[in-house]
Amino acid sequence: MSEFPFRFGVNEFTTQPWSYEEDVARYAALGVEAIEICEAKLDPQDAVRQISMAREAGLAISAVQPRIRTFFGSKMTPQPQAVEARVDAFASSLKTLAPHAEGAAFVMNTGAPLQGNMQRCLDETVHYLRRLSPLAADLGVTLAVEPLNPTSINAETAIWTIDQALDLLDAVGHKACGSVWITGISGNSPNARLRYAARDHVSLWYRPVTGVRPCQPWTV
Repeated sequence: MSEFPFRFGVNEFTTQPWSYEEDVARYAALGVEAIEICEAKLDPQDAVRQISMAREAGLAISAVQPRIRTFFGSKMTPQPQAVEARVDAFASSLKTLAPHAEGAAFVMNTGAPLQGNMQRCLDETVHYLRRLSPLAADLGVTLAVEPLNPTSINAETAIWTIDQALDLLDAVGHKACGSVWITGISGNSPNARLRYAARDHVSLWYRPVTGVRPCQPWTV
């Protein structure tokens, strides 16, 4: 049991050289309590069995990073290009993985705005989140909007602050759609802490070592 006031978990993106099987074995051996699964590390033909390995090793599944996790194209996953195809891929990940990851947050972002049109990107992201949130709720999971570092603008995302993420959630207006807050990456207004703390469906992620100067974490 962790001495932290929260469950300690590891995102598979942070151990990218390892295979999924190595992640599960080494996390469990090191006393990690939860795993954030990256679907890209799973074998599409064997994903259900692989997910069961995490539970058998004593790891809770806290979150899932779908193979396609943005509605618009991104630098990391540029294909497929069509927005509808990407939304369908995200929905397919939900239907395949959520039944075996009850309570997990499926992490997503907007992707890169087409021709730099951020407003269109945000409007369409709201539209598709409204479509997918009921599906997530029916499957017993949540959707988690993740603001990224400003250096990812026009490459991976159109949002980079908690206030922007919360504005997006307010526009979606569904209990199955929440956000994650990565300290040291997301810029915030003085009011962001209060807005964030007032919501029911949010998660606080601490990342003390980043490529940018970390911010002082807030208690919420």
